[in-house]
Amino acid sequence: MKTSKDTLIFKVIVLLSITRWYNVLLTIIAQYIAAFFVFNQWFDRWQIFLDYKLHLIVLCTSIFIAAGYIINFFYDKEVDLINYPTRTQLYMQLSKHFLLNFYFILIFIGLTIAVIASWKIGLFFFVFSFLLWFYSHKLKRIAYVRELSATFLTIASFFSITLHYGHFTIEMFLYGWFIFFIVLIREGIKDIEQIKGNAVYSYYSASIVNNPAQFLMLLKILAVLAVVPVILFTYFIGSTHITLFFMVAIWFILLSAVFVIHQRFSSMYAQLANNLLKLAIVLSLVGMVGI
Repeated sequence: MKTSKDTLIFKVIVLLSITRWYNVLLTIIAQYIAAFFVFNQWFDRWQIFLDYKLHLIVLCTSIFIAAGYIINFFYDKEVDLINYPTRTQLYMQLSKHFLLNFYFILIFIGLTIAVIASWKIGLFFFVFSFLLWFYSHKLKRIAYVRELSATFLTIASFFSITLHYGHFTIEMFLYGWFIFFIVLIREGIKDIEQIKGNAVYSYYSASIVNNPAQFLMLLKILAVLAVVPVILFTYFIGSTHITLFFMVAIWFILLSAVFVIHQRFSSMYAQLANNLLKLAIVLSLVGMVGI
């Protein structure tokens, strides 16, 4: 018989898995890299370190992303049972009631902290939390809107730092534009990975409404378009900039991921391509240091 302590540990482990703690941790690292290495041209690093609002914003972001994963699972568990049966059965050990209550607790805590930071940050996270819910509830059932909205929400989680410091440069814009393509292509590849469950429950992703040849062509077009911000970065910033080397390396990883899917349009190959793009996103954090 399980003790209450064992039950609590089990719930914590499952919750950490549902909220994708590794993605949350990656976002935290990305925000601190942006703060200390991008905005240090306007603010002293010691000043940034002592900025309590920065730490509140990072905390808020991690809370809302975790809440977003919970509400996403709440609406998608039937689809996930088909796509990821073993993992989802484990997650379903937590009741709907528990997950929904925990979600609202996170939203309340997150909004309270955001308002303490500033009214602008509070408003930003209020809209952000609504869009996370609306994406899980409605938008992810609509082809193309599904992929674009997921990408915008992923990128938007970093915008709160820019909103706080009030500085934006062409390097940041081009790098953000470049990462947008990486995330967008990854969303498309994730659709292939989840195509079986999406088709059963009428989640009209781009990989379903197009035949494989058309969808592959779309991915190739996006991969070609991803080089545009790389070229513009070279033109405006210069070919000796360290971030450019990371952009080129990441672009080649992107091409490798698209090549994998081109070889075989299947969920197993999509998982491999998805892992390649995860590596590209991790490298993009390192590249941010040189902006």
